[in-house]
Amino acid sequence: MDNYIYNKNMEVIKKYYPQIAEGVENFTYDSDMENEAFVDIAVDGKYIVGERFKERDWYYNSRYYPLEAAGKWAEQYTETNFKTVFIIMGLANGMYIQELLSIIDDTNKVIVFEPNPALFCLLIQYVDISSIICDKRVILSVKSFNDQAIIGAIEILVDYSNLHLMEYIQMPNYNVIYAGEWRKIVKQIKDKVENIVLNRNTKIAFKYEFIDNMFINYRDMVKQYTINQIKYKFEELRLKDIPAILVAAGPSLDKNIIELKKAKGKAFIVCVDTALNSMASVGIRPDIAITIDPHKPVSLFQADIFKDIPMVVIPYSNKDVVMMLGGKHFYSGGDEYISGFYRKYGKEPAMPLDTGGSVANDAFSFIRYLGFETIIMVGQDLAYTDNKSHTSYAYGDDNNKIGKVDDNMEMVDAVGGGKVTTSKVMKAYNSWFEKQIMCYPDLKVINATEGGAVKKGSREMTLRGAIEKFCHTNIDFDAIFDAIPEIFSKNEQEEIYKNFENINKDIDGCVKEIEKGIRAYDKMVELYRNGKAGTREYEKILDNIKKINEYASENSIMQLADLYIAEESYEVDSEVYNTENDEMEEIKRINYLGKKMLKAYKRELIKMKDDTEYMKKSKITQNFINKIKLILVYADYAISEFDRNDVYKGTKEYNVCMNWIKYVVELYSINTTEISSSGIELDVDDLLQSIDFMNKALEIKDYVSLSDLLEKNIKKIFINIIAYSVKSNLMDMNDNWDENICILEGYDNELYKCIYDKKLKGKTYVEEITEYGYITIKSQGHEGQYLNSKCNPRLEARLQMETMNLKKDKLVIVGLGLGYLVEEIVDNGYSGDIIVFETDIEVIRHAIKWINLRKIYTKCEFKIIYDPMLVKFNTEIEDSDFEPYVHKDSVENIQDVEIKQLLQERKLKYL
Repeated sequence: MDNYIYNKNMEVIKKYYPQIAEGVENFTYDSDMENEAFVDIAVDGKYIVGERFKERDWYYNSRYYPLEAAGKWAEQYTETNFKTVFIIMGLANGMYIQELLSIIDDTNKVIVFEPNPALFCLLIQYVDISSIICDKRVILSVKSFNDQAIIGAIEILVDYSNLHLMEYIQMPNYNVIYAGEWRKIVKQIKDKVENIVLNRNTKIAFKYEFIDNMFINYRDMVKQYTINQIKYKFEELRLKDIPAILVAAGPSLDKNIIELKKAKGKAFIVCVDTALNSMASVGIRPDIAITIDPHKPVSLFQADIFKDIPMVVIPYSNKDVVMMLGGKHFYSGGDEYISGFYRKYGKEPAMPLDTGGSVANDAFSFIRYLGFETIIMVGQDLAYTDNKSHTSYAYGDDNNKIGKVDDNMEMVDAVGGGKVTTSKVMKAYNSWFEKQIMCYPDLKVINATEGGAVKKGSREMTLRGAIEKFCHTNIDFDAIFDAIPEIFSKNEQEEIYKNFENINKDIDGCVKEIEKGIRAYDKMVELYRNGKAGTREYEKILDNIKKINEYASENSIMQLADLYIAEESYEVDSEVYNTENDEMEEIKRINYLGKKMLKAYKRELIKMKDDTEYMKKSKITQNFINKIKLILVYADYAISEFDRNDVYKGTKEYNVCMNWIKYVVELYSINTTEISSSGIELDVDDLLQSIDFMNKALEIKDYVSLSDLLEKNIKKIFINIIAYSVKSNLMDMNDNWDENICILEGYDNELYKCIYDKKLKGKTYVEEITEYGYITIKSQGHEGQYLNSKCNPRLEARLQMETMNLKKDKLVIVGLGLGYLVEEIVDNGYSGDIIVFETDIEVIRHAIKWINLRKIYTKCEFKIIYDPMLVKFNTEIEDSDFEPYVHKDSVENIQDVEIKQLLQERKLKYL
């Protein structure tokens, strides 16, 4: 043993691999070890290593000239691609690794796994491997010392772009002794590759759902919370003494779910979305639930017990689910665009969670992120226990049985012994759990699933036993969640919403930069063909290309567009690290791939401008859409209730109600689409007729089981909820006050000041809802004096508009009403000037509540002038060659007799 060499090696090992250093210092040589490691000296005097295996000495280096042999071995990799990752079984005496490092460049990575800790401890006493240890290209893993390092390295270094650039190497004779260890490594890589391909396919297949959800959920993220906030709150707890229970939706959950009642308040219960109905069936409300699926059905979230449950979500979670959940939403992750707003206001961006593709994987990562040291898993079968796919209450028993075993299925070890059938996808999820357990050895994972696939590294217990052993501390998690404040203040929220309004300008800026990049790529090829490679002009073009590529990778808008170009991105990633031997062909290849990506960005950024309308919608408009979505949810729920109760089938009321439900669903599906895409106001005429029809249907006395229907609250579901949501609450849905005030402050500060001037007063008006669901106002104390139609003011405004000459480039109107006329004019395509004179400040204040100023200001030049004596109005029309339009009601509303007479004397066009 050479103490100098040993100390030198240990010095760098402690610095770069403290776990290996600890393992070396605590390692005890066992004479009963199956394989005996040894050090020998080659003919040229170099130290070499080997093992005695099955009564034979196996050398891991040449016994004659090991350095020369290692050099010749490394020569096969002289043409290695610059992004290749080497995965090597066996360190041997380090010469092979040193020679390989001498010929590869800084872009390559080398993952080395030494399967024999005894050999490693012996090697560092004789051979100086300090240069290998401290090489940034090398990741070293020694069995029993830091096994998790190789798993982590594979997770970090292997991605879609280098799947075809992996080099798998077993050092001489390691393949004989450690074939089993090598198979484990290859399996880990295979699992990683399968996850990469699965994620790729998912991203491409559901990208439009991701995009749709993302832009809707952005608005929600701004007024909600992050999982980071939970973590910091939980740091005040002694999590060492509190377990977390992860409730998944495997079929074995039916066996032991009732036991969870004993854990309520004594453990942090996290439930995946698909298991919620099962929890509701036994009356258990988890402390928090989690949903990440972009198309998870809303039927999983409808139980009353979950109406205000805290929920972990991601930007891509199903927007319809997010909309209907009334509790706090704690976001995980987010792209660079939304993260930029967190950083702008000094907040920490929402922490992303490690995922293996399943919501249960995310739930596990969430629990680990919060700092829990004990995780009890239940319902985590990841197999077809009892030939079922899920717990019975997830999607119903009819959809729970699996068919024949196919090529996608295989048998794996089962909890409690024997075998159980699983799928390739579920097996990948299970492998992810096993890797996590290995990577976090201090984490105590209890598998209380009582069925399904074995999870290596976990401890198997019954759920009852796990609760009795670990669940002792009483804690109120609801109180903790209630104390967490919104991450953005109200002012910050409003500022971010205003930023959303400018996103299309940012997109236009990106398109211009992309066009510069496309021209730069073409110029590069042109200069090369003309023999100008190496000139200052050529170098400048290359620098421009580098800048546009950096811009594409760093700009938040461009990162948003990455989701749109998933196919092109993966295609280019698979080719980007390939190279051509011919320099001209390589230039052409670079030009082709670069332009392909930039053109895809340009194409999709233009499309993205339409999609961002979701995000740009005012919060009031969004609330309106949300409530309509809720109506659909209740209608779907009613259908499922009818179908579940056979007693109603075949009766008259069943047929009437089913037809009515389907009619409402169809009606609102159409209108919701229209609202989402264009922001138009919902026409409620048909809805009110259908509500009236439903009332009449329920009043017919000879219907069978009518009392049963009423006991089931069918009338309450439809009449109260739909009528109340759409008719009685329409004012809340369309109240634009907050947004319009912000707009006025920027567009018309003078009117803004008038509105807030308490000295300015007019008549008192009251707001009413017409029988068609619109808002109208009438003067209090003057019965019947409405400033808009008391029946259908929209139709009235449309008829008024048809009498106007919209070919002129300027319209002057006396009387604002609630702005319906102006909106109809704008909706009809008018883009000239509109000036409205209003004599009563209270009318303006009411109108600002309901008018859609954003739509009007973006389509024409518009101004409201508060002119109580019409002095400004007279000046405006004195020398004009056009005649103003005047609302008759507005003239009647004018209190000054002289002004009223003046208006009546003029040749005005009354509306």
